[in-house]
Amino acid sequence: MIEDFLIHNKIYQNLILEFSISNKINKQSGEKIVGFGNTKGFYLYWIRKDKDDFYFSSRRKFNKELKDNRVSYELKEENKTLILNAMQSIYKAFKSNDTVIIKQNFNPKVVTENQKIDTQNQFEKILTQLFVLNDKLTKISERLLKIESKLSTPVQEETLNKQIQTNIGTSQNIPKINEEKLHQVRESLAPKEKTHFYDHRYTGLPKEQDIRGKIRCTFCGNVFLDTLDECPYCKASCTEIFKKGL
Repeated sequence: MIEDFLIHNKIYQNLILEFSISNKINKQSGEKIVGFGNTKGFYLYWIRKDKDDFYFSSRRKFNKELKDNRVSYELKEENKTLILNAMQSIYKAFKSNDTVIIKQNFNPKVVTENQKIDTQNQFEKILTQLFVLNDKLTKISERLLKIESKLSTPVQEETLNKQIQTNIGTSQNIPKINEEKLHQVRESLAPKEKTHFYDHRYTGLPKEQDIRGKIRCTFCGNVFLDTLDECPYCKASCTEIFKKGL
């Protein structure tokens, strides 16, 4: 019996049962429902079990055939006032045989106290998120204004030149460095003068040295074997050496 589970429920014992007994409203208890006020084949209000929770349901008007004629609340302390008002309302409708529902005053969607609290909490969360978002947008706007202010301020030419010199050097130094490197490369690739000789660097073999089977270069004085075609020092050919000697 469902009523066995409601023995320790204070809302059921101290409110629903007390109201029903004081107004002589009959009770019928079953496996899944406890009904009150069954006089014409339907209950005025009743208790049902849904999983581990109990719910109070009541008709609005004393008419079984009316649609959207019910309210439901979870059997909890925060819904105590709503449950009492629902019982008083249907009992009054029963006594006066009130079966008419005024559409404009009727809201078929019944919102419990818990649902109201959840809705309020969700609203507060959304409001908090909006405040945070507004604060972020304000900071972004301030940063953009600062950037715009810096961009609109004219930059002095001297300051700009200093920055350029610091980062990449002056425009005068750049071509000078390139020209020096180019000159070095050109010198390394340029052919050397064959007939040019620096006496202070090389004097060749001493004149008293035996040069039989050898040739003395008439350009640089170097002595080399006559089997060679040119002087290994100044690169003068043997033909040039002999012509000059003549």
